[in-house]
Amino acid sequence: MNSHSLLTVPEYLDLFHCSKCDNWSANGKSWLEDSREAAWAGLRHDIFSPDEVENIALEIDVQVEDRAGTVTVILDGTYDGIPVHEEAGIKLRAHSHVCQDCSRRSGYYYEAIVQIRGNRDSTPDEIESALERLLAKAGKDATRVEDTRGGYDVYFVSKDTAKQTGRSLADELGTRTVETSSHGGSKDGKELTRSTVLVRLSPFKTGCVVEWHGRPHIIQSLGRSPYLMDLTNGQGGSVNMKDLETARILARPEDPRETVVVAIDDAGTMILDPDTNKTITVLTPFEVEAGGTVRAVRVEERWFLLPPDRTG
Repeated sequence: MNSHSLLTVPEYLDLFHCSKCDNWSANGKSWLEDSREAAWAGLRHDIFSPDEVENIALEIDVQVEDRAGTVTVILDGTYDGIPVHEEAGIKLRAHSHVCQDCSRRSGYYYEAIVQIRGNRDSTPDEIESALERLLAKAGKDATRVEDTRGGYDVYFVSKDTAKQTGRSLADELGTRTVETSSHGGSKDGKELTRSTVLVRLSPFKTGCVVEWHGRPHIIQSLGRSPYLMDLTNGQGGSVNMKDLETARILARPEDPRETVVVAIDDAGTMILDPDTNKTITVLTPFEVEAGGTVRAVRVEERWFLLPPDRTG
């Protein structure tokens, strides 16, 4: 032990360094991105100071090059009411060691598969965009991707990460996950299970017009609780995603047309029919101005105004 008047620290500190992911560990089991956090994990029970030192604040600094370095422990506090400051150095020995996650990745080990699948209306670009969003969330936990019929299979080293990532993606896309488990063999006498998380792209998109309680509603946002707005009265509210899955799609985001407001009176809003260029009267659920441009969508034989685009 290195003993100073106010600080006692070990002479050596051994840390493990994974050259593949650059993470550090004090015990070879728990891995951290920051070498200082790993050093603190290895030292926190081996740093001592006299009981008379109060208001103690400890910091550590790690300098390492190749497999050797120094850990500096810095103490600030008060002794008999007087501010004190002391530093002590510890010799650092860094041992090369491949962490468990990197070992699993290099050996194609996996505990779960997240399946991304499109619906009958999904385009290849939409499916690939969903894959990119999943990989951005997964980070290093996704070990490989396989292109399959109708989508992609993404392999994960952790079941928990696969479930969390799949659910997060589903929430963003306005859909749900279907999770199943299967037997994955045994290891060290323990039965292993593997999980499959299916994320199927929803046919519903922001901007779709759906039939909800017998009236046309536009989907203004998706997520765990999609937000719909009634095109007959302008009222909006959140709904359950599971309930929305039963709704009928009346128009798609690319269907609305721009047109001009001719006049506004008690009977409604007069616009130019985008198909015939004749003046027609529609409901006025949203604030509009005569002479202004609005978007309208045709649902069966009727036109409905759409709410203004939200900005900010």
